[in-house]
Amino acid sequence: MDQFQDLGQPESEKPVRPFRFLNTFQSLLSSGSVFAIAQIFMMAYAIVAARWLSPEVYGVMAACYAAATLFSFFLNWGIDTWLLRQGALEIAPARLLGNVVLFKLALGVVWTLVLWLLLRIFQPDLFQPLILAIIILDVLFDSIFNSFLVLSVAVENVRPALLLMTSSRVFRFISALLLIFLGTKSLLLFSLVRLGCTLIMVTIAWRMARPQIGGLHLLTFVDLFKAALPYSTSDFLTLVYAQSDIVLLSLLVGNRGVIGNFSVVISLMNAILAIPSGIYSIWLPKIIHQRSAKRSRFLTSILELYGSLSGIGIAIWLSLTLFGREITALALGDAYTTTGLLLAMISPIFIIKCLNQANTALLIAGDLQKERLFPQLVSVLVKIMVGIAIIPVFQAVGMVWLGIFSEFVLLAGYSYKMFRQRHGILSSRPAERGAA
Repeated sequence: MDQFQDLGQPESEKPVRPFRFLNTFQSLLSSGSVFAIAQIFMMAYAIVAARWLSPEVYGVMAACYAAATLFSFFLNWGIDTWLLRQGALEIAPARLLGNVVLFKLALGVVWTLVLWLLLRIFQPDLFQPLILAIIILDVLFDSIFNSFLVLSVAVENVRPALLLMTSSRVFRFISALLLIFLGTKSLLLFSLVRLGCTLIMVTIAWRMARPQIGGLHLLTFVDLFKAALPYSTSDFLTLVYAQSDIVLLSLLVGNRGVIGNFSVVISLMNAILAIPSGIYSIWLPKIIHQRSAKRSRFLTSILELYGSLSGIGIAIWLSLTLFGREITALALGDAYTTTGLLLAMISPIFIIKCLNQANTALLIAGDLQKERLFPQLVSVLVKIMVGIAIIPVFQAVGMVWLGIFSEFVLLAGYSYKMFRQRHGILSSRPAERGAA
């Protein structure tokens, strides 16, 4: 039977096993390592493509992907985060997936045309028409591919999702090596081959999932749009929160060396955060299922959730504190010594971020996504207003302090919301069923 559609027994209906935190942590750490491997192959693709193509040629490719990825917020509309929760409750996940795919395709047609036209108006020399069109389509179909992975995780078929995700990154990397072996430096070929890899993986995922495609009526479209709105708003605030670091440094400091070093710190942080983010996406459907079961099992799952993510956060913090400078020097060279120092300084933030991932999972599981928005807004405002005051004086070091402080503000806000809503979150409820 199809791996995506065969839900089998949800975790909440399987026989109760004794609480074994170490086994749970080991399993999650194994899953986290797969996310890390996938992230490594993504970075490796960027490195080999940048080294093979000239800086000018790769700059066009990087600019197109950066712009398309940034504006993909309007394409995704928080729908995948919503799908991660709703898919865990849905009795007909294939039909739900079909609605989401049609939603993205319908929205994607408008998004593709608008983005292609607007980017070319602002920078016609940089955003070449054919290359830009290919890259926008690649981002669109990669977003659809991600929805297949999300639903697989939502119904607790984690292994197929991990296999597909890793295979897509490895496949893309091997395709770049093949083009280099053939000696071509054509940006058009690199873009087409990458799009081809994405389409092949979408086809494989489609055959595995077999989404039920029906007519997406206007009412269904509107319902999906409205249901995902709180998740979309949260994603937008997350985007502003993440991008504000470099923007503030650029506007208030202007020193290219400082900006370059801190940009690498942010890139490395995002790569490392793929591990706890992957663990979060695995845990969310699990605790949604178990919330509808016995209270004691749900409480046990909460303890495992916080224990596993806290353990990962502490492990990352210790690793970067003890070896961050050496690893950075080995990977990037002596020119990035400052990057290693900044990475070691900011390493405690990973503990806070992991706790915030756990809080996020619990709030979403309790159907309290809207409760995340105010703490997110406050943390964004704190980062911007405090940053304007301290960054001109303390520069990158001030940005490190500010990053840790604003993340702590977010943690305090989430914790307060959870304390106020604790009875609703911790209560065991019947599973919510029904398609959007």
